[in-house]
This record gives sequence, C-alpha cells and structure tokens, in this order.
Amino acid sequence: MSASGEPVTLPDSSAARMSPPSTAHEPAITDLCSWSAVAGVLARTAVQPLDTIRARVMVSSKPLSIWETLQRAGTESCARYHRRLGRFGAFVRSLYRGYTISVLVQAPAVATYLTVYEKTKFALAEFEAASRTSPHRRPLIDLSASSPWNHLCSGLAAETVSAVFWTPMEVMKQRAQVATCDADATLRTLARRLWTEEGARALFRGYLLTIGVFGPYAMLYFVTYERLKRWWSRFLTKSESLPSWSILASAAASGAVAAACTTPLDVLKTRLQTTRLAAGERLSLWRMASALVREQGYQALLRGLGPRVLWIVPNTAITMTAFEYFKAQASSRTVSTASLEGVAS
Repeated sequence: MSASGEPVTLPDSSAARMSPPSTAHEPAITDLCSWSAVAGVLARTAVQPLDTIRARVMVSSKPLSIWETLQRAGTESCARYHRRLGRFGAFVRSLYRGYTISVLVQAPAVATYLTVYEKTKFALAEFEAASRTSPHRRPLIDLSASSPWNHLCSGLAAETVSAVFWTPMEVMKQRAQVATCDADATLRTLARRLWTEEGARALFRGYLLTIGVFGPYAMLYFVTYERLKRWWSRFLTKSESLPSWSILASAAASGAVAAACTTPLDVLKTRLQTTRLAAGERLSLWRMASALVREQGYQALLRGLGPRVLWIVPNTAITMTAFEYFKAQASSRTVSTASLEGVAS
C-alpha cells in the first residue's frame, strides 16, 4: 500500500473472467514466496501484543478483560528485566513473548500459505477452463477464478499445507505467551523443556485441530475476501484496479467474520497446545471440551473472542494489503518490460 493511494491490481479481474487464465500472467513462485514472507513478518511485528493477550485470555481459568490482562503483563516480568529495561520496557517485553519464535516461522509459513492459495486458485481455474472445452470432462462445480468454490478449496489447501509450519510455531509461541516469567519464555528454555518432558511429537500436537480451526477460517476468509473485492470493483471502478484502502477494508472485514465464527475451536486448540503432558500421555479433545463446559459453562468457548478479532483484523489487513501491493508492483514491472520488448522488436 502506498501513501499516495496507488491502486492495487485485482488478480482475477473482469477481463480475466472472460478468458481462461494464462500461465504467462501467473506470478513466479519465488516472487509469491518473497512477497508473502515480507508481508507476514510486517504483520506479525505489528500484532504480536494482541496475539499474546488473546492467548492469555483463552487459557485463563476465569474471565479476564483486556485491561486486566494488560495489568498482569506489567507484573509478570522478572525483576532483572524491570531493573534493566524499566517498568514500561519490561511491560512491552512481556507482550512480545514468543515474537522470536513467531518471526522465525512466520516467513516460511505465510509464504507457503499464500503461495499455495494463489497456485491452487490458478490451477483450479485452468482445470475449469479446460473442462469447458472438453465434451468428456464436465466439472461438478464451478471452479473458475471468480467462483466461491474455487476460493473455498484453495483456502483449505493453503491451510492444510502450511499447518506443517503453523503448528510447531503455535505450540512454542503460545507457551511463551502464557509463561508466568520471562525466564521461562525463551526459545532455548521452551525447546529444552518440551524435548525432555514431552518429546518431539509435542511440537505437532494439535496439527489436525489446527487444520480443523484454521481450515474453516481460511475457507470463510477467502470466500468473503474475494467477494468483497469483487463488490468494490463493481462499486468503485470499471477498471482492473482497486485502491489500496479497499483491499485493506476487504481483508479487515473478512478477518473479523472468520475470526468470530471460529473462536470456540481456537479456544480448544490453544488450551490443548499449552497443556503440559508427560511423554506418551494423550489428552482427548472431547474430554477437555467437556470438562471446560462443565466447569466454566458454554461461555468459556467464546472467551477471548474480542482479543482474537482485534488480533486477526490488523494481521490479515496488513498481510493482504502488503501482499497485493507487492504483487501489483511486480505485475506493472512485467507489463512495462513486455511493452519495451514489443517496441524493440
């Protein structure tokens, strides 16, 4: 996104819907990975404190407001950080627990996530176009680039593949975020304790649950996001471009809807991944959910809804706006290069 409001080119515009997709216009996989990695790290840096608040509210044994969570963050830092950084510095450090873990994994995770989404969306659109011209292959559903079915399938594929990165990150990051002391939240301490007490398998605890939470989230998010972008394109302009602020608004609104709808699943995932178990010990998700509802009521499944939405909205807005901006810049450079080559020839 540029300060001058430079428009962002829609990846599946009305012109693209009129003809089958062409591999000549498909972004290179290296470019997709680079753009999405940078966008993901920028977003993570901005929203890490909100994610920390979300995790602490969700694992609390009693309802906590955001203000109460912030007050606790100021008192849970170790004395040595109070002396070295001051009260405010220790407070900020407490909110950024798990940041190192997040950044190390965020780049490959977001790169995989958005690259798989874009590549799957493009491949499904090509399959749809080929099927339309073949009398022997008729798709059961519409998989064109503008179809919600395409966005739904692409979102699920993106989450399933990228969960290989997200799951270990979530396990380590959330344990750092809910630790009662900064000394217990370092990457080295967490890794050593997890390895010796629970084994390497603990890194992937909740992998299927991560897909169960963020699979529906990604499906709902991308369907809503693509619909909103198309609505903006009809409402604002007849060209193939959208202003950057409309991309920002579409990503934020889609993130809010998807985050709110999947909060109960995220509560269970967060509790499962932050529970310490002995090596070989298993924790039934159903048993944990039943105990939570029995002890704290059904409202416990919505605990952290506010912080989760407040975390995801700016995270998705920053990530997608930056990603679309980088993609638009690369597309404009490609078009300019092609034009120059055409003139030269």
